[in-house]
Amino acid sequence: MLEVRAATEADLESAAECIGEAFASGDDAQYDTIRQEVLHAAHDDPFLSLDDLRVGVIDGVVVSTVAVMPRPIHVDGSILSMGGLAGVCTRESHRHHGYNTAVLRDTIQYIEDSGHDISLLYTGIHGYYERLGWRSFEHGVAHDIIVSGDVAAPAFRGSVRPMHATDDLAAVREIYDVTNRDKAGPVARNAAYWTYHSDRLASYHVAVADRRVVAYLHDTDGKRIEEIGYLPGAEDAAVALVADVLQRATAGIERVYLRDGEALLAGIAELGCDVEQLGADSDGRRGPTMYCIMRPAPLLDKLLPRMSERLAASPAGDWSGVVRVQSGVGNVDLKCADASVTRVPDADAPSITLHATHTQTIELVFGQIDAASLVTNAADLTEDAAAVLQALCPRLAYRYYGPDMF
Repeated sequence: MLEVRAATEADLESAAECIGEAFASGDDAQYDTIRQEVLHAAHDDPFLSLDDLRVGVIDGVVVSTVAVMPRPIHVDGSILSMGGLAGVCTRESHRHHGYNTAVLRDTIQYIEDSGHDISLLYTGIHGYYERLGWRSFEHGVAHDIIVSGDVAAPAFRGSVRPMHATDDLAAVREIYDVTNRDKAGPVARNAAYWTYHSDRLASYHVAVADRRVVAYLHDTDGKRIEEIGYLPGAEDAAVALVADVLQRATAGIERVYLRDGEALLAGIAELGCDVEQLGADSDGRRGPTMYCIMRPAPLLDKLLPRMSERLAASPAGDWSGVVRVQSGVGNVDLKCADASVTRVPDADAPSITLHATHTQTIELVFGQIDAASLVTNAADLTEDAAAVLQALCPRLAYRYYGPDMF
């Protein structure tokens, strides 16, 4: 009989073998790499505990796993607790018995009990996870930089060099935080995070102006720019880092992937490169990202302070009324009064009512949809009401960096 529970230290080797077998596709070297990564994460990831590895066990052997990857994430100045999913698999010899679904159901309860507000996973089999509550999230922007000739010299007057892991880390951490704390989705990286991922720093480059690091970039073998950050006003430094990647790119590379980077496109064009925005695959396949809101009320409570700040600063700061959100994950009433927003139970007469599916609620949280488009009664959408909705649910830039995926 299948026993579903948290892993123990005694289960780790068996769990690592299960995950390695499932994802290595018969490649022995890849199997060893995955197995070591599982053991390394279980012992050293600063956000993890053994309880985060959920296992299905038969006769002492781990036959199915789901790894929860706890991560704090930024959402426009607020911090949400996210429980990501990785290592979702079953040994080939034990498939088609519902074992993984049993472990996933246990994981859902565990995520909620652990206080995570939202969950994230990456997959190519959306239907499997949709029946358990996750929803596809088709947002985020990426580009291909097309390298068709010599790269022009950037306008930046400073210098570009490899990152010095010890001397530059404080500056890079500051730039990461400045770049991402007002966005939606990126991991809120603490000092332990940077220590755990210190092996990545050899792939970082920095731009220096007036003896100060003002921008950084992380690329993969000159083929993919996975992450880029810069201080306000240092866009020219960021473009210089992109130019450096293009100049270092292996001969024959005609396209360099750039995650995000919309604000840099004009500067990249001045390097003599075309840029192509990447959209949906031509065959219509959905992207790999899925989210599920696990605890709607606690999630909302974490966003309320910033909602109040934005309302107080908006043209409708003196507006009073109730905004009701009827959603696929539960209904909430938000009372706006005295330039503040609070959550109240079952208000009698809401001034504005929004109707959102679970997917649209996720998009609202991450600022990828206009709240006004969800108003059920067009007559409620007065000029003041529109300003209130903009203050409560502003449009945001969504980012989740490649190195943080699991």
